[in-house]
Amino acid sequence: MNLEVWITDVEAAGSVSDAEINMLDATEMGMLKNIRLETERKRYLLSRLLLRKALSHLIGGNPQDWRFERDRNGKPKLSAVHGAPNVDFNMSHSGNAVVVAVSSAGEVGVDVERIGDVEMRNAAVDGIYDSVFTERELESLKFQPGFSHAEDTLKMWTVKEAYAKLLGVDAALNVFDFEVAPAPWRVMSSPTDLGPDETETIHLETHELMFGDERYHLALAARPVTGAARPALLRLV
Repeated sequence: MNLEVWITDVEAAGSVSDAEINMLDATEMGMLKNIRLETERKRYLLSRLLLRKALSHLIGGNPQDWRFERDRNGKPKLSAVHGAPNVDFNMSHSGNAVVVAVSSAGEVGVDVERIGDVEMRNAAVDGIYDSVFTERELESLKFQPGFSHAEDTLKMWTVKEAYAKLLGVDAALNVFDFEVAPAPWRVMSSPTDLGPDETETIHLETHELMFGDERYHLALAARPVTGAARPALLRLV
């Protein structure tokens, strides 16, 4: 399974050329024109360019030729005209981090979250600790060696979010309908009709990123069509 995560730092990325902007299709250009804040415009633009370049690097083709649609759950995917049923991708951003995960042999989901300062971490934990985790998840967290309430809680949230995005579930998903566990990261229960063997093929991994003095947690979830997924190749662009 070819699995890559492309990462870029919005602040350090510099300007985007007209030639790169012209890689976007009409739908993407329309979205770009509707974004008022310059920082949001740059983040959106970089995410679309990063996706197009990652797909071309992984499976060939020109970045400007890709077209996209959504599946029945609303998850973005390559248009059927490309004839690549096992190619999947997912995107996330937070602060200055933009990440794109691409897979040539199975489904993928990715999430990135900025950790911020101590006050921000504690506020985030207070907001999600009891509202998104099941009792089993909370117990599995507490038994982590060197357990850090804020750090490990936020890391588990990125993993749970990445897995939800792999599934392609919509906003109506109940976060208590599925569970993940650390050490090693694994799926304990799933909201889908997956059998036990299929659930065991889910690959979860996390990474810590540093952009200047900003820290980020990145989580990746992958489900290969066959076999087991190897750890992703990370590319800082």
